[in-house]
Amino acid sequence: LHSPNTGMKHRTPSSRSPPIIYVALIIIMSCTITNSLSTSREELLRPKKCYLGIDVGTQGTKVLAYSPEERKVIARSSISYDVIETTVPGRAEQDPAIWMDAVSDCFEQIGNSINTKYEKDEYKICGIGVSGQQHGMVALSSDGNPLRTAKLWCDVEAIEETEYLKGKADHLSFLTPG
Repeated sequence: LHSPNTGMKHRTPSSRSPPIIYVALIIIMSCTITNSLSTSREELLRPKKCYLGIDVGTQGTKVLAYSPEERKVIARSSISYDVIETTVPGRAEQDPAIWMDAVSDCFEQIGNSINTKYEKDEYKICGIGVSGQQHGMVALSSDGNPLRTAKLWCDVEAIEETEYLKGKADHLSFLTPG
């Protein structure tokens, strides 16, 4: 559970406890919890299952490590970030690189936390659940790299253009249902 330090310095971890990715954890818990009471030597020495939940949102990234066998969160991490400051009314954008750096930094924090609290190889990652922000637009090049900053779901920069086009569409019968 280690990832290289990205050297990002423009963000700070959130001081409040991050929201849990409830849906992912409920699915993981319902699919993986066993009722075995076996205490054989092999069973005691095998790594415990661990699942990671990742939430990349508009205000920050959160990562959680959960052990369904013990029914407990074994580590958590979060990093906050903001939208890009601008003077353009209604604009809400972020650099997608911030998201990737935040995930990497959270993984490093989770790994350090687990390695500090638990024995080596005590846990084995058996699955990862991911959630992210809705309705954002990331324009990618043919090689998969972002072409520009990402437009977020809360961007209303084009409200005047939208109203103009809606007014024009009212006069076009083929766009009208019925």
